[in-house]
Amino acid sequence: MPLIEPSLKVNTTSYPYSSLVSDHKQKSSIAVAVGLIFDSDGKILISQRQNHQHLATFWEFPGGKLEAQESAYCALKRELKEEVHITVRAAQPLLNVSHTYSHGLVYLYFWRVYQFYGEARGIEGQKIRWVSTHQLCQYSFPEGNQTVIRLMQNKI
Repeated sequence: MPLIEPSLKVNTTSYPYSSLVSDHKQKSSIAVAVGLIFDSDGKILISQRQNHQHLATFWEFPGGKLEAQESAYCALKRELKEEVHITVRAAQPLLNVSHTYSHGLVYLYFWRVYQFYGEARGIEGQKIRWVSTHQLCQYSFPEGNQTVIRLMQNKI
């Protein structure tokens, strides 16, 4: 079953990198590639932010910050390998979300990972879990993740 029905219109356009450059220099915004990774049972991978991180103990979908001049797809592949030991073989942009937190603006590039290899594990010592999309409401996620969670639960 597809994650989002084909008739549902979502914004899959990229935020232009050039518009983020000045914000990155000022440390007022960051761009993050996020992987929505499903196993063969239809469960999605989530990981828990560690105590030393901003938004500590919140759960999140694996991913991380784009480096200078790095595309969202390249960042996704790099971050998933570094963070959860997964090598992305195929992924598609799903949704872009921006959210303002107290520390600044975050651009989230959500990707649906269709094919990967490797067994997920918390490389950085973080907890990871495979959960159904209906179980996501049992976990605390940052506000910027709520739109994609509602989409997965068909509430939009």
